[in-house]
Amino acid sequence: MINDLHLHANINGAMLDAYLSQGWYRMGQTIFTTTSIDIYDQECNVYWLRYPLANMQFKKSHLQIAKLNKHFKATLKPLIITNEYNNLYSIYRAQMNFETSPTLLEYLGSEGFGVSPQLTVFESYSIEVRDNGVLIAVGIFDNGLQSIAGIINFYNPNYKKYSLGKYVILLKVQHALSIKKAFYYPGYIAEGYNKFDYKLFINKDIAEVWDDKA
Repeated sequence: MINDLHLHANINGAMLDAYLSQGWYRMGQTIFTTTSIDIYDQECNVYWLRYPLANMQFKKSHLQIAKLNKHFKATLKPLIITNEYNNLYSIYRAQMNFETSPTLLEYLGSEGFGVSPQLTVFESYSIEVRDNGVLIAVGIFDNGLQSIAGIINFYNPNYKKYSLGKYVILLKVQHALSIKKAFYYPGYIAEGYNKFDYKLFINKDIAEVWDDKA
C-alpha cells in the first residue's frame, strides 16, 4: 500500500539523502513511501532500515563470505544495462520463489538504459562479479551525497554456495565506507514475512529504523 509517491525529472544526491532519511525509497523511476505492504492478501507492517557506517564493523561471517569469493573479480561502474545483465536477471528470476518484475528494465522503471543511461533520474552504479570473465552476480545501487541505497542484487543460482547476494551487499557497504558515506540504506523489512530479513545480516546491532511518528 503506497502512502505517497513522487516523480521528478532528476533526483540529485542531496534530494536522495533527504528522501531516504524520511522513509522513502526508489520504485522504478519514482520515489515512494509506505508503512505496510500486502503479502498473500494480508497487510504487513514494514520498517525502513538504515546503517550508520561510522559504527560498521565486519563480523566473522562477513569475512568468511569475502574469503569464499576472493578468487572472483569485482568491478564497480556506472550503471548501463546490457544483454549480459538481462540474461543473468532472467536466470535469477526463474529460480525465485516470490513475485518480481519480468525484466530488469521493468524493475528499474526504464526501457532506455541500454541506449542511454541518462534516461534514469537517479545516479546509479553497478558492482559486477565475474568468474574467469563470466558474469555471475550484479548489485545495483543509487548514489547520494552522504548515502547509498541498495536497489537490487541478482546472481547465477549455480553459485548458490558462495552467498553471492550477501557478498554483493558487503561490496556495496565496503564501497560506501571507502568513499566515506554516512549511511547505507537496504530498504525495508516486513513484520511476519522473513523474505527481507537478509538485510539484517549487515549488522542488526547497529541498524536504525525510521519512525514515521517521530
